[in-house]
Amino acid sequence: MDTCITDPLATLTAEQDARNRALLAQTTYCGPRFESRVLPVTLDLAGGDLQPDADLALAALEKTAARTAIESLASLAKNANDIDHLGGGLELIPALLMTLAATDYQRSHYTIEHGHTSIGYYAALSALGFLPEERVTEKFRRSLDIAGHVSWVPGGTELSSGRLGVMVPVATGLALGLKAIKGPVTRDSYETALNSLANLTTLGGMINYSGTSHGGITHMFMVKAEGGQRVPVAG
Repeated sequence: MDTCITDPLATLTAEQDARNRALLAQTTYCGPRFESRVLPVTLDLAGGDLQPDADLALAALEKTAARTAIESLASLAKNANDIDHLGGGLELIPALLMTLAATDYQRSHYTIEHGHTSIGYYAALSALGFLPEERVTEKFRRSLDIAGHVSWVPGGTELSSGRLGVMVPVATGLALGLKAIKGPVTRDSYETALNSLANLTTLGGMINYSGTSHGGITHMFMVKAEGGQRVPVAG
């Protein structure tokens, strides 16, 4: 008599695989390659104080991003009976927009330590045109790409955040790694990368490896508010 041994998990595995395929099919920003044609807003922080038109543009973008964030959480509460960290998302929108405006995606990158600012992060990217507003409002925490924590999307950070404290050492490693690729890692550049950690806030930091042909240093900087003014803090 033949004995037939079946895998008790085979049916469950097949069902889960089907759910995974369906979820991936609905995920816009999950694939081998994406090309963004958005022209980013740019600011030259080395130039000192912001010009009135740049400050006005940032203020308008902040309001647009804040509205998207609030509408996203209203949709989340209505359609999924869930809620998220609205305060952490709203309070960092100005710093997020400033960081995005100072990132050129060639010479500089940025990381985000504050994972709970995710709705502010996606809303800021939407305000700049990287993400459709409707996808952020209707898919936040209900999709793989517009997730509950910070993750990569067009215009976003290459590193996902989650556990508190993880992005500070990772960002330092990324800065040193980029410096190793773009130019030699010297003792001075290594110490500068480490010393700059004192300037990092919970948001994270920007990593700059410019000046590679002239032996430029690797450093990170953040932007903080003092008396209502946006001030660049260099490492």
